[in-house]
Amino acid sequence: DRRALFSVLAAAFAILAGVGTAYLRSSIDTNIYEVKDLTQAVVAPFLGRVPQVRNPLAGSEDPTSELPLREAVRMVRTAILKRLGGIRHSALVVTSPGANAGKTTMTILLGRSLARLGKKVLVVDADLRSPALSWTFDAGGQPGLRDVLSGEFKEDDVIKRASGNGFSVLPAGTFHGDGDAELLANGVLAAAIQRWKDS
Repeated sequence: DRRALFSVLAAAFAILAGVGTAYLRSSIDTNIYEVKDLTQAVVAPFLGRVPQVRNPLAGSEDPTSELPLREAVRMVRTAILKRLGGIRHSALVVTSPGANAGKTTMTILLGRSLARLGKKVLVVDADLRSPALSWTFDAGGQPGLRDVLSGEFKEDDVIKRASGNGFSVLPAGTFHGDGDAELLANGVLAAAIQRWKDS
């Protein structure tokens, strides 16, 4: 009677097939569920994990507040400064694959955190079509980056001093049409960034 043997073999085969299928699905799954999935998906350093909070900018000007968000931003700031390796004049890009991912909030919190260290920070809103950062500082629709790149204004006339600790904002500027995006790719922006880094 080989029914017991066949039953064991069938069970072993089913287990192996299940494990193999699960491994195959996990290896081709591109969704990100935890931190290690992120580090495997992109060839980039992991700077830190920032918790979700209801009002992330509330009380962000208070240096004595010890919210988990503030501590997480400090860790990201420290990781960035470590990777910059002491370079005095640097430019950082904050971006995401989609809308409503927290780019504006992270940019503001990180900028203020760097400014509290005594760094001179200029936050530039380069999203000419959806300038959420500009609206956050009540500068939406006002002259800014687009107007500087086109030569209509000088940056000193449009940069907003957001606070007294070296934190300034250059809003996106007035929107004139789809051709505005070309201003970001014609070399004028690269020259402006270098000029801001040197100042």
